[in-house]
Amino acid sequence: MIVYKNRCRHDIVKSMLEACREEMCVTEICRRAGLPVDRGRRIVNQLLRYGLLIELQEGGRKRYKITPRGYEWLGIYERLEEVLPSI
Repeated sequence: MIVYKNRCRHDIVKSMLEACREEMCVTEICRRAGLPVDRGRRIVNQLLRYGLLIELQEGGRKRYKITPRGYEWLGIYERLEEVLPSI
């Protein structure tokens, strides 16, 4: 299991969006981002509302993929990390 310390909400969103570069289910997204599934589901729902992820139906299963807007968010956040180093 991956152990993360002192991650802010934006770091978690970044991890989840990076995981969604490939289509995957919530369970796999949460595993890759190091989150419990219940918390991950809430964040995935928010990312859907913001237009950063899209939901795809595949064989009765919901899968998620990052949108162009999600890639834009990642680029902005990565640039911000370069400009403002962690304290």
